[in-house]
Amino acid sequence: MSARSLHKLTTKGNSEMPDDKVRIPGLPPIPVVSDAEAENSDFLVCAPLTEPMYFADNFKGICCHCGRDIQYRWHAPRKPKRLCMECFVKLENKVAVESEETKQERPR
Repeated sequence: MSARSLHKLTTKGNSEMPDDKVRIPGLPPIPVVSDAEAENSDFLVCAPLTEPMYFADNFKGICCHCGRDIQYRWHAPRKPKRLCMECFVKLENKVAVESEETKQERPR
């Protein structure tokens, strides 16, 4: 798994994502990718299941890492494993630590 694959979002549903990058306060911009590229991502980060769901037409699923109930948009990529937000944060932190350790191991 690469850090790059954790930051991919789909371009489907342009009304929901009107820009070429998603901006979340405190985080670097996240690029929005094509539908085809999104299908080749490792993971799809999903919201926890709520009642009522965020959108009435959301699909329900289970996090591939912890088994938590999740929801995602009907137009989301089908191939990537579905991951809840909590597990995404844990994996992202692990990737960041591994990346930093790799940088420190390289001779200068």
